[in-house]
Amino acid sequence: MKEPPPCRLSVILARAAPVGVIFRRGPTNRVQLIRWNTDNDSFEHGQWFHGVMEADRSDLSPSGNRLIYFAKGHKRRGVAEGYADTWTAVSRPPYWTALALWPLGNTWFGGGLFADEGTVLLSHPGCAAEHHPKHPPKGLEVISAPRTFFQGGLLAERCRRDGWVLREEIRGRGMAGTYPEEWERAIPKSQYSLLLLDQHSSRWDQRPAHYAVVRAKTREELILFEADWADLDGKGRLVCAREGKMWRVRLPTRGRSVDFREIADFNGARPYRMAAPEWATRW
Repeated sequence: MKEPPPCRLSVILARAAPVGVIFRRGPTNRVQLIRWNTDNDSFEHGQWFHGVMEADRSDLSPSGNRLIYFAKGHKRRGVAEGYADTWTAVSRPPYWTALALWPLGNTWFGGGLFADEGTVLLSHPGCAAEHHPKHPPKGLEVISAPRTFFQGGLLAERCRRDGWVLREEIRGRGMAGTYPEEWERAIPKSQYSLLLLDQHSSRWDQRPAHYAVVRAKTREELILFEADWADLDGKGRLVCAREGKMWRVRLPTRGRSVDFREIADFNGARPYRMAAPEWATRW
């Protein structure tokens, strides 16, 4: 019997707390939200969603307590009730249950970034920046900052904010315009840099990206690997997601070789219904 393909993992890290969220995708159009404590590598499994969740248009607040995400529902929500088939929402991870919600109805825009704990940059044009009456953004300042997926996208903005530097660009499809080809992030307290070799802001496909660790001065390549995602946690440690698993990568010190250590395996999970607890339904 043929083995099922591994699930796909996308990760967002909070920039002021040891918290991350994992978008676990698989089977098709099923996405689970998982909360990750990067201090002790514990994982809290949350709700599943039937539809499309785009991590590239999503973001965590600095504390990691709130998630803004862009979603496309598998079934249309009631138009008469003010919903649409695509929307941006704010929730309490690891739950998708919307606290604030902005109906959209297309995929040209959507998603957002946290400028700080209390300010959201909403990627909706002004005509679509009105929240749903049942889901007001309590305590949040909302700034309409629309960017279409082919205008560089939210992912590039999030990368720059979190310490990545664009090194090289190539020309993409006509609609996509110019998108980044190579990014670099210095690894603190080391002589190395992490390179993201072939990612772009508007992901036209879902193939793994190519990453490399190089010596910052000589550009000598230490390792080259494929991963759905790789970055540095809040303590500057290299972590990556590939083959449906999370890994920590130990770089060579005092004669040691590069070591990939598995910290979690998310393959084999199946969707189930989960109600959000009371604390996740309020601000």
